[in-house]
Amino acid sequence: MTTLMILCTAPDERLEMAFEEAKRLGYRTVFCSEQDHAPSREAADAFHLVHWEDTAELVRIAREEKIDGVAGLCDAAMIPAAEISKALGLPGNSRESMQRLLYKKDFRSLQEEAGVYCPASMICEGQESAAEAGASLRFPLIVKPMLCSSSHGMTVVQSAEELPQAFDIASGWSRNGTVCVEEFVHNDSMRIIEADVFVMEDEILWDGVRYCYRLPSAPLRPVYDVYPVHMTQAEQEELRNTVRAVLMQAGVRLGEYNVEGFFTPEGRFFILEINPRQAGHYNPQDIQQYCGVNLTKLVITTAVGDTQYYDSLKSFSRTRNNILSYSVFSERDGIFDHIYVEPQLKEKIVAVRFLHGQKEGDFVREIHEAIRPIAKVVFRFETEEALEEARSQITKLVYPVLRESSGDIG
Repeated sequence: MTTLMILCTAPDERLEMAFEEAKRLGYRTVFCSEQDHAPSREAADAFHLVHWEDTAELVRIAREEKIDGVAGLCDAAMIPAAEISKALGLPGNSRESMQRLLYKKDFRSLQEEAGVYCPASMICEGQESAAEAGASLRFPLIVKPMLCSSSHGMTVVQSAEELPQAFDIASGWSRNGTVCVEEFVHNDSMRIIEADVFVMEDEILWDGVRYCYRLPSAPLRPVYDVYPVHMTQAEQEELRNTVRAVLMQAGVRLGEYNVEGFFTPEGRFFILEINPRQAGHYNPQDIQQYCGVNLTKLVITTAVGDTQYYDSLKSFSRTRNNILSYSVFSERDGIFDHIYVEPQLKEKIVAVRFLHGQKEGDFVREIHEAIRPIAKVVFRFETEEALEEARSQITKLVYPVLRESSGDIG
């Protein structure tokens, strides 16, 4: 029986999808985590509670369990997964390639080496170095954690007086307390390009490209995704060439990578970041709804050296559905009751997925403080025009009703 080691924080929807896919494939799963989460532990065939930095113990477990491959599903697990695959001669990437993507200082240097567009930046370990960054870089600046998943802890500052507070916020979210301060590249719209791409040696699959929208009230928080994306031939080539240059320069050889970026007024594609793992919040399932490609299956099968599914995608006929995936956040703290959906949209729903097991009666945070959305509501439309009409007013058509808001529609 094929044995797959999975490294992930718990609980996590990527872990849930991985367990489900591994079970369908008939794999035996060995789950390693820094947290003892009972449902995740029980879903695995074997469970080990182990610290990510204890590489020797992770390698010992891998050998003892006779694993055929290892899959990291979160940022913190990617370097340990690389070290395990190297120690056992299994499919995977080098520690150095993962580090260059994960560490923001290394990532900006990587962009420079690859010859792609990137802003000036500095890494700061304290208020003094943050002040130095403010003196040498051009405002506005964006201050963000050097090691942190998602968009948490980021602040755009307009002056040196705002830097101390922004530094404190970012360092509080950073796993090593270090902060990146860089010149803020302005995006004129609330829309960026996000993509989950899959790398196999020197080939890249581009099935997961989408528009990702923010709200004016929370410009750093992704709120809804739209498929398909329409780009000119020149824009498509610029995006693909830029992403390929960075990934190849980093030396990555395998796996799914989550890319965020946008086009500058000059037509350059600016990569905000590349996360060396799947996007969270059930994005791989959204991509499957869009085009039919199962990225979770790709991650798991190629991790154990099985390329049969990957090879089949070379002749696989993709669908191109019109998908709107909306992350439902609350505008304020409160007790969650239910999600209101405008009646005419209900027949367009293809999935409602609650994050982190959230349910009726739970306390939820407002959008700026929430770790995850309450749920994702995914719609499929017959035409792009109908999708755009719904997208332009989605926050009025779909929203959480809190128990203190019993007078609201719904």
